[in-house]
Amino acid sequence: MKALVSTASHLLLVNLQTYEIQIIESLRGEYYGISWWKDHDFLVLGHSGVAHDTVHTLLDYATSEKGYLSLGSHRSPNILSAPHQIICAPNGWIVATNTGRNCITIYDPKTTFWKDIRINDQHWDRLGDHDYSGEHFNSVFIKNNYLYVLAHAFNKESYILEYLFPECTINNKYRIKNKNKLHNVWVDGSGNMFACNSHCSELIEVHSNKALWCTGSNTYTRGLSATKDVIVIGSTGNAPRSLRVNIQSDLWVIDRKTHKTLDFIPLGPFGGVHDVRILDIADEAHNNQPFKNIDALEKMATRVKDKGNPQYKTICLEKNKLTLKSIPELQKLDPIFNQFIVDEDGWISPVDTNLALAVLKEEPSEGWQLSADYSFLKSKTLPQQHISLVFGYRGNHDDEMLAVLIEHFKRFTHLSLWKNSKNCWKMSKTLKKYLPSEGKLTLERKDNLIYVFCNQSSLICLPFDQEELKGSIGIRSLGGKFKNLELKNGVFCEA
Repeated sequence: MKALVSTASHLLLVNLQTYEIQIIESLRGEYYGISWWKDHDFLVLGHSGVAHDTVHTLLDYATSEKGYLSLGSHRSPNILSAPHQIICAPNGWIVATNTGRNCITIYDPKTTFWKDIRINDQHWDRLGDHDYSGEHFNSVFIKNNYLYVLAHAFNKESYILEYLFPECTINNKYRIKNKNKLHNVWVDGSGNMFACNSHCSELIEVHSNKALWCTGSNTYTRGLSATKDVIVIGSTGNAPRSLRVNIQSDLWVIDRKTHKTLDFIPLGPFGGVHDVRILDIADEAHNNQPFKNIDALEKMATRVKDKGNPQYKTICLEKNKLTLKSIPELQKLDPIFNQFIVDEDGWISPVDTNLALAVLKEEPSEGWQLSADYSFLKSKTLPQQHISLVFGYRGNHDDEMLAVLIEHFKRFTHLSLWKNSKNCWKMSKTLKKYLPSEGKLTLERKDNLIYVFCNQSSLICLPFDQEELKGSIGIRSLGGKFKNLELKNGVFCEA
C-alpha cells in the first residue's frame, strides 16, 4: 500500500509496507491539497505560493493571493490565498478551500472560470496575528451529491457544513461541542463522520463527539485517509509557524474496525504533514478511486536513504499503547487542549508533562459536588507543578474560567483561587498554605456558594455571582495527576 503525503516543503511517496520514502518534488511549495480524477494520469495539487510563516498582518493577507492549482504540468491562475485541502469533483470541477479568503472556491479547468462560495461578509481569514474573525475552512469531502466543508474556526467551536452539490447551497450544519481547530472530514457508508482533533492528537467521530484513537504524544494530527481495512493519519510535532517547514513528520496506521494501532512510520524532517492520500487502493476518505499512474511518479522520485532513529519509533509506539488503554477511562472528559493519559496505577496526568485542560461531558446542575484524588509527578525537569478543579468554564481554549488550584513547589503545597477573564489569569485569593502533596480535593456548590474541602476537612466558603458559575466544570493540570474524578449532580439543590 502506497500513500502520497504533502508537507509545507515536499510531496512524498511512502510505501506503508516497506517503509521506503521517496521525494516526488520539492520546488513548487508550499504544498497542501492532493487529488485526482478517475482514469486521469496526473495529480492535482494545491500550492500557497508564499511561505505561510510570513503571512501575519492584513497587508500580508491582502498580497497573499498567489496560491494556485497545478494539474500535472499545467496550472491555474493565482486565485487562492493560503489554500488547504482540495478535491476533484466528479463533474470536472476542483473544490478548494480558499482559506485565506475565508471561502470555498470552485474552479473549472475547462473554462478557467472560478466562483467563491461564502457564508458571510468576512472576506479574510484573519485581520492580524490576534484577530481570528474568519472560519478557517481547511477540509473538503464529497459523497452522494453532498459537499462537506470543515471550519477549523480558531478558538471558536469547529463545525462542518453540508452543501448540496453541485448547487453549493447549505443543507445542514454540524457543530462540534468543546472542539476547535479540527482538520479533515470523512463520512463513511454508515453516515459516521470523522475528523482529526488536531491539538489533542485524536481521531474523533463527530456525531457522538467521542475520541476513537490518540497518538499519545504532544503531536498535531492532520491528514486522513482510509481503506476498507485501515485508517492512515498524519502527525507532526507541535511548533510555531516559523519551525514547521523542517519539523519531524510521521504517519500512523490504525485498524479501521478496532481503532488499534497497527504501525507507526517516521518520515523525517520534511515539515508539518498537510494531507495524506492512499494511491494504489481506493481511499474512502478521498474519491474512492486509485491513482492510475503510480509508475510515472516513481520514475521521477528520489529515494530517501536515511531510515531515521529506531528508538524514536519505539518510544512513540509505547506512548500510544498506554494512551489507547486510557481512552475508555477518559471518555467522561472532553479535552480542550492537549491530552491526558492513564498510568498503570490509574493516575491521570497530561501527556509529555504539558499543560492540559479538559471539561466533563456531563453538565453541572444548580447544585453539585466535584471531587478528585490528587498527587504530583516526581520530576526534576518540572519542579513547579499544579492541578486545578475548574468551574464556570465558558472559554474556547485556556480562557474564561475559575480554578481552585493546588500548587506544588519543592516541599510546599498551597491552595489558591484563580480567575481567567479575557485570556488573562489573576490570582483572586490564597485559600490555604501547607497542604499535603497528596490528598482529595472537593468542591461543593450550593446556591451561589462554593465550599472547598481537602481530605474531607472544610477549608473555606467562597461567594460568587450567579453568572460566574454558569458553564462547564473540569480539570486543568501541569505536572499534577489525579484519579477518581467524580461529579455528583443535584445533591445540594433545594427541594
